[in-house]
Amino acid sequence: MTLAVGRLSAAGSRRQLGSVFAVTRHLALTAFHCVRDDDFEPNVITRVRCAWQHGTSDAVVEAWDENDDVALLRLSRMLPDSLDPVPLTSDVASHDPFVAPGAPAAMPELHLAAVSGMVMWPDAPMPNGASGISLVCWQVMAGLSLHGLSGAPVLKGNMEKAVGVIRWNPPQAENQELARGAEVYAAPAGRILERWPELSPAANLSELVRQLADRRRAQDTAGVYANVRALLLSGDLNLGQADLRIIPTPALAFG
Repeated sequence: MTLAVGRLSAAGSRRQLGSVFAVTRHLALTAFHCVRDDDFEPNVITRVRCAWQHGTSDAVVEAWDENDDVALLRLSRMLPDSLDPVPLTSDVASHDPFVAPGAPAAMPELHLAAVSGMVMWPDAPMPNGASGISLVCWQVMAGLSLHGLSGAPVLKGNMEKAVGVIRWNPPQAENQELARGAEVYAAPAGRILERWPELSPAANLSELVRQLADRRRAQDTAGVYANVRALLLSGDLNLGQADLRIIPTPALAFG
């Protein structure tokens, strides 16, 4: 299972903007401030490139929410079958562990790297009046700068769904590169789904069924498991994450 997480850059240049991930085979998300540029009109870099672990996708910035600091990207072509989109879920609770893969600038030798930690406050107030998911990050405690990780998915469980999008950390007074108190904030997936319902797994049932039925596509256990869970949760069965805990979980690996 190779998740569709990558590096985001401005199209036609080597300017690195942050991290990005595909939610469906046509749509992706990043943090809005990654594509904001006051030198452009309407203050947004509209054409970008997503560099995945396998291949690249050109995309346009289709919509954004400045308050929640999230931008919606439309891929110019369907996501390659070798990559798995990261569906969104609003199911998040305090003390949930998380993993956030992305492109931290402090690790340029790696195409992607991941940070991890724990959810502190799923509905935390932020300085601009918005609500965000407050996270504590272990790697920040060890001195890692999160610059470049904005736009990365906040994955829970076995990394099959994203509960949010990394957006901001309060900087330390003595070192602006590091997060004060090792605290990081993410835009909640619940709010993103309210704004763009086309990102909901329920809006992509036909795509899930196509993937499961496609015998020409190599499918590992982890990928089938994630698709089956998404299919069950998106139907009219009134099932929640807790109902699916009876299903044995395969060992998943990022990459």
